[in-house]
Amino acid sequence: MNRGDDGPTLRAVFTSLFVIARSNAIKAADQFDLGLRWLDADPDVHPEPASDWFAFLLQADSLPSQPRLRLARLWPWLAAFNGVLAMTGLNVWPGGGVHLLGLLAIFWAVPLLLWVWQCSALVTQRAPWWRPLLTRHHDAVINRWCARQALQAQWVFVAAGLVTLWVMLLGREVVFYWSTSIPAVSGWMDSGLALLSLGLIDAPDPLIISASQAGAVSGWQQNLLSYSYYWAAWLSQVLALWVLLPLSVLLLVQQWRWRSALRRWTDHNHHLRLRFQAAQSSVLTYRALDVAQSDATLDVHPLDERQGIPQMAGFVWHLERSVALAPGCQPLGDSGQRQDEAMVQAHAAELSAWYCPARLVPTGDLADLLLAHRAAGGAPQLYLLAAMSDGLDTQTLALNWRHFARQQGLGDLPITLCWLENGHD
Repeated sequence: MNRGDDGPTLRAVFTSLFVIARSNAIKAADQFDLGLRWLDADPDVHPEPASDWFAFLLQADSLPSQPRLRLARLWPWLAAFNGVLAMTGLNVWPGGGVHLLGLLAIFWAVPLLLWVWQCSALVTQRAPWWRPLLTRHHDAVINRWCARQALQAQWVFVAAGLVTLWVMLLGREVVFYWSTSIPAVSGWMDSGLALLSLGLIDAPDPLIISASQAGAVSGWQQNLLSYSYYWAAWLSQVLALWVLLPLSVLLLVQQWRWRSALRRWTDHNHHLRLRFQAAQSSVLTYRALDVAQSDATLDVHPLDERQGIPQMAGFVWHLERSVALAPGCQPLGDSGQRQDEAMVQAHAAELSAWYCPARLVPTGDLADLLLAHRAAGGAPQLYLLAAMSDGLDTQTLALNWRHFARQQGLGDLPITLCWLENGHD
């Protein structure tokens, strides 16, 4: 038996166990928080060399925290407060007890419409309306987290209302009644409440329904006290069947989908992928030359250089908004790759310049867009913008960008290094 072959196998096993341990050590909620910090970080903040995804995420611990995220995490608590407030208000208004139709409208009809909307969101990847209040970024991870928070808030709202109802029953006399001025609603009560039972729970007795109508008998409030437990039990079962149970299933599904997407966040967010690739590229740069290798000088054709930015419109790739460009420039990289390709194809004939930071790590996404530009009949010209104070090595820049162009089949791509006095001119 060749014991020398056991080394790589054991090393792979220990590496896998290490990655699993790191992922378990960083909670999913913390991973989400750290990822949002990287997304909101200033473009001038560059990651340190990172050997894996979790090492990259932990670097964001020193970045500014997300106060909006803390507020969004309080949504379920706010929903619980509103559930208590709504149930208490039903016992105060319109007066004398809990109106059955009002309770069903607030705790059954509205949550029912919301969880039906959430079912459609599972297919369309739609996020709740308040997602822009949390962050300007949107991807599968962020949208699913927001949807999960919305489901939690809806579940807690109904559950808090039911707990409040039973607490009121425990400590005081509660009357359940219904009243309406619309004959059609009055005639619907027997069949409608029976429909809500779905044949799984006992439908309310028509005699009890009739007796619970306000004003049906003299001294109706005193007579209806005998039905309080009956109505509370039936309403609790209806809300559990129609609202709490479906929301629980949706919540489990959304939680699983969110955690699955979280493990592959860089596949869903272009900005995060670029930052992670920059951290990995740093590691590769440090490990490129072995100590035993000779210090060979690479013959690289230098980049053309010029002062300032050309005054012509072009495509902008991950450039700070403070950089002054010519009117008519088309920003790329803020949306999906398909939208960027459509933008390039639409303006391929009229635009030829491409502006991006010189320190940027070139990726396959940029190469695909440049190739799409050529395929659409355009003649792309790449302008790398660098400030005088950046202290970039022109030979290293030429090596990186020339190698990138050759590897992507763009060996004849014109590349010009533009020096800016203060990084904005």
